[in-house]
Amino acid sequence: MFGNPFKVGADYKSVYVHDDINVHYRIPGGPDASALVQERAVALYRAWLDTGDIRGLTELPCAELPPILTRKRGQIIGELHTLAGRDLCCWCPPERACHASVLLELANNPAAPQRPLISTERTP
Repeated sequence: MFGNPFKVGADYKSVYVHDDINVHYRIPGGPDASALVQERAVALYRAWLDTGDIRGLTELPCAELPPILTRKRGQIIGELHTLAGRDLCCWCPPERACHASVLLELANNPAAPQRPLISTERTP
């Protein structure tokens, strides 16, 4: 439910836009520095949750993100309140950027959006 669609590639050189079913885009991450690539993936996640717009962080236009990610963003924002006051576990090393930290920051921030910015209901 709360996963980051911006995944660090196995080569630690790229970030991939992933919708849990398909890989849609490869965003070059630069040098082989896994911490920097992971920071980029988390920065993309934060920008995507904050505004839905990642254009300032990548050459990939936001309009090209798959529609399923727009729905997923609305679902995450709509459920952020369920994470407030909780601890989250993650595989990321403690010294590295992590999408769980982004989720907790947003969930515990009263100014953060707490309901979907788009409809998450399916229409026939």
